[in-house]
Parts: sequence; structure tokens; C-alpha cells
Amino acid sequence: MPLYNSILFNKLGQYFVLPSVLFTFGLGFSMHTVAATYGTFEPRALAMGGVGVAVGNAEQAIYYNPALLSFSDGKEEDTRNGRFYFPSFLLQATRNIEDGIDVIEDDLDVQITNAVNTFNADSSEANAISLLAAARDIESAVSAIGNEEANLEAVIGFNISEPGDHEGGGFYFASRVLGFAQSNVPQEDNDLLTDYVDVLELIADGDTVTAAATYPELFDGATLIDPSDSLTSSADVGSLIIAEWGVAAAKEFNIFNKDVSFGITPKVQHIQVFREQVFYNDTDIDYQEDSRTFFSMNVDLGVATTLGDNFRIGLAVKDVLSQSFISDSGLAVEIKPKLRFGSAYFHKYVTVGFDIDVIANPSVTSETPIQEASLGVEITPWKGVNVRVGYQHEFTGVYGDVLTTGVAIQWRRFMTDFSFITGSEKLGVSFQMGYAF
Repeated sequence: MPLYNSILFNKLGQYFVLPSVLFTFGLGFSMHTVAATYGTFEPRALAMGGVGVAVGNAEQAIYYNPALLSFSDGKEEDTRNGRFYFPSFLLQATRNIEDGIDVIEDDLDVQITNAVNTFNADSSEANAISLLAAARDIESAVSAIGNEEANLEAVIGFNISEPGDHEGGGFYFASRVLGFAQSNVPQEDNDLLTDYVDVLELIADGDTVTAAATYPELFDGATLIDPSDSLTSSADVGSLIIAEWGVAAAKEFNIFNKDVSFGITPKVQHIQVFREQVFYNDTDIDYQEDSRTFFSMNVDLGVATTLGDNFRIGLAVKDVLSQSFISDSGLAVEIKPKLRFGSAYFHKYVTVGFDIDVIANPSVTSETPIQEASLGVEITPWKGVNVRVGYQHEFTGVYGDVLTTGVAIQWRRFMTDFSFITGSEKLGVSFQMGYAF
């Protein structure tokens, strides 16, 4: 079974994740890219371009800056500022995944094999035209998706937050899947498909003699070969799954007559690494045998303070403790600290946030480091309704600029959030349901 029918997800369920390998497009992908970002985990941040370090609510603090848990007035038993969110789901991916899905759904590999067999059994003009159409389709698909990078990120989890009087705590579970792939189509395969289309055009015009004389390598005697048997493209596919259990705590202190909040999130990480090389004619993938699992401890830290009545700034670092892992296939994975600064403006009807990675987020494997800046706006036209828009820019050019939008609705104690992103090279969606207590 060629790589057109390769995997989208290889396994479901363990630790509430989609522990998967991104499917291989067309003739396959070799591993190169992991979206090693600071991370977006839920719909409010996604809708606002990824901001959260300063503009985040208490229920977002555990993901982006634990210090935000202490920005609450009043005892917890006197307020309804506690939140429980389940489920919370996010999915974002590069747009070229759509091309891969189209290839898989169209079964182009099966079509051309069937067309070759039909033509060799009956070399009629109609069968030659059908085979030519199948060859053109597969040539176009390879041209469109060959040697391109792609990545996919999925997050699913839940969280509980309980802010108190200038202090707070929370608990969360989140499982983050990073699937990554890049096509590796040799020039020889492109040349073969081009020649195959040329020879079929001659055959369709009734000039079989010239076709056989010009392209003898495409014939086995009087039989036209199946090009699938000669394609040599290979692929590495992989995924990194990080399941985290974290407990956050925050407290406000007065330092030199200035209120400053500090937060910490110690967490347990279950890290699963998968990598396997596959080939056009050998796409068997055994996720269980080719994955390796690691357990580790890590911690996130954050600080935030207000400037006047309406402004806030924050600084947070995720994964303070550097970690290194090596899979059975030799893939070296490194989890390194990620530092982000955020600022925010708050008003009764409008909230604005801006985040920027202080340094480029270091690579997890061999991919290009990623450095992002995000701008988000939240408008509250009516009580219980929030409309959000955002913009995200990536400085190193790994992907293009992204526009985001979303809406949140609260009815009594029940809440729902929905958001999506769109850009020239990226798509995404997120939703969650919650309860106030």
C-alpha cells in the first residue's frame, strides 16, 4: 500500500491524547519540523492570536503565566471566580495537510495501478486516455506536495482554577501532540512521472511505435510498466506527545510599595517520542514498537504586575529545567526553557493584549527555532458575550502571518468558547465548555 494511504492518526485514547503520527502526503515525508512554540492550549488565547502572559484570565494562568491566578479580589467562598473547563480541545495545522487529505481520498495510487492493468489487458484508445488522466493526476499531486514541510498540533485537556483574595491555585491536565513531516521526493521520481505522461500522450494519439522507441525503459516487452513499482521516495514520520499534570499556585506581594504577583507550576511530564522511516512500497508503521516513553519533572514560573488602573505586564518561562531524550531510532529530543513577555490593557468593554517571545524558542529536534509575536483584542458588547480577534506573526519565516477570531458565551454558570485561525499557510480550531463555581 503506497504512502497515499498512509496514516493520519495511528492511535487514539492513551492519556486523553491523539498520540499520532502525521500522515505522509503523496510519496511521503521526512521528519524535519516540530512546531516548538510557547504553546496555545485553549480557545481564548487562540482567538486572540496566542496572547496570554499578561492578558490571560485566572483560568488561563496555569497554561501561560501562573502569576495571573492572584489577580482577584474577595474570598473564594464569596465569589464565583472559580472555573472548571472540560473538555478543552485545540487543533491547528499547516494548510498543505489539505492537499495530503485530497490525495488520500482520491486514491490516486490505486487509480493508476488499476488503469495500467486495464490498459495492458485492452490497449484501446479509451483506456489509454483514462490512464493518461490518472498519470496526470498523480504527477500534479506530487508536484503540489513534494518536498514540502507540514506540521500538526493537537491539545486536549481540562483545568480547575480557584483564585482567592490576591492569591490562587489551580490544577490542569493537558496532552499536546506535535506531528511533523516533510516530503522527500527524488528528482528521479519526478522525471519518471513526467516521462510517463509524455509516453501516454503519444499512445493516446495512436503513436505507440514512437512511444516504445523513445521510452523503452517504460515498457516490459509489449507491456506498459506500472510507475508505482519504480518509485524510490522514502520518508521519516514522527510525533512528540507531551502529557502534563500541573498544580499552580500564585500570591501577590508588596515590594517597595508595588504589588507584584509571583506564580509557580510544578508539573509531571509524560513524553512519548515516535520516529520511523517508511518507503513508497513499504509503509508498515508500528507505533508501539517504534515509540519510546519518558517521565520527567519540570516547572513553569511567572511574574506580573499592574501599571496604573488599566495596564498589566507579565513575564513567564515554561519548562525551566532543560531535558534531553533519545528515541530508539536515534532521534534526539530536547525540551528547553521558553521565555515570553506580555502586556495588556483592560477596559470594561475592550481588552487588548500583546505577547512576544523574548528569544526564539529553541528547536526540539532539528527544526528551525520559532519566535512569535501576538496581538489580541477582546470586545464585550453585552454581559456574558465576548468577541475576540487576533493576529500572529512568526519572525523566522517558518509559517506566514495568522488571523484569529472567536466568541465566548456565558449563560448563568455555564460557559462555552469557540475560536478558529486562518492564514496563508495555517488553519486551526478550538473549543471548550466550562462551569463557574
